[in-house]
Amino acid sequence: MIRRGVILFLAFGIVSRTEAQWQSIGTDRGSVDVYVPENASGKPLPLAIGLHAYSNSGFILESTMRMQSVAEDRQVILCYPNGTLGFLFLRFWNATFACCGPTSGVDDSGYLRALIEQLQATFQIDPQHIHLFGYSNGGFMANRMACDHSDLVASVASFAGGSWLDPANCPADEPVSVLLVHGTEDAVIQYGGGTLPLIPGVGPYPSHEQSIEHWKSLHACADFPKIESTIDLHDSLSGEETVVRKYGGCQSGVTVESWRVQGLGHLPVWSNFNLSEALMDWLLDHPKAPPCDCMGDVNTDCQVNFEDLTALLSGWNGDGSADVNEDGICDFEDLLIVLSAFGLSCG
Repeated sequence: MIRRGVILFLAFGIVSRTEAQWQSIGTDRGSVDVYVPENASGKPLPLAIGLHAYSNSGFILESTMRMQSVAEDRQVILCYPNGTLGFLFLRFWNATFACCGPTSGVDDSGYLRALIEQLQATFQIDPQHIHLFGYSNGGFMANRMACDHSDLVASVASFAGGSWLDPANCPADEPVSVLLVHGTEDAVIQYGGGTLPLIPGVGPYPSHEQSIEHWKSLHACADFPKIESTIDLHDSLSGEETVVRKYGGCQSGVTVESWRVQGLGHLPVWSNFNLSEALMDWLLDHPKAPPCDCMGDVNTDCQVNFEDLTALLSGWNGDGSADVNEDGICDFEDLLIVLSAFGLSCG
């Protein structure tokens, strides 16, 4: 009966899809489903890529999250790629050493970047609005994409996933806004960290708090949350069960945010749309910052301050980034430019 119920549920998911708006594009892994809003205005639209859990698929993720109506309402192009088949023919993303295919050698990070670039070449996509959201193994993969492709990705939202245990594995040369959502009673990807059983070759994963600290440190955010509040994401849990901690003061104005869902296990409840809508709205509220454009910002952090003076002096007589006026040498002329712009913020 359970199996039949699942099949019927997925069948109804097929029926509910507006087929005219769903398209397929070919990749070296086969076709990928893409939803284009019915009333697309012709201008570049945001892109949101959904990454499924271990053993699932993009189709199952959409059938449970039902993001199609949210994407239509917010005018977002929606895409659901699939991971590869691995142990016992279960789909996975090779995200981190902890979850869920570290011995496979599969380059999912490179595949997803190539997919994004293919989508950009096929559809009108706003380059400041490239977002990823993921559940469980897909949440780990969303974190991985923020690490590896920070030049491309604006923001990621991860539900029941985490970052690398060792922050050294995460380059993230440019700031990316990150939202981590986790249930305190999750017995699969535990809130306090752990190791997944039954999946060959995996290592330990960080706690929710460790992942938050990783992103805070990487983006030089404030130690204490700028905003702390509660919201109601689940009808099945009483009251405003989710504690929101928003950390500000980060590089280029990005945000690192924690949503701790009190009393929730590994399986989210999508039925009331609160969570799906909240995740999409959060992503859209965190676009990629425009490039900094002010003379004197040697370290490109969108501010001219003592760090730029230090960087300039370190590059004295050289012809690198400290050569602000690009005349072939870092000298007193460059120093005067930095001093004249000292204290400015730009972006």
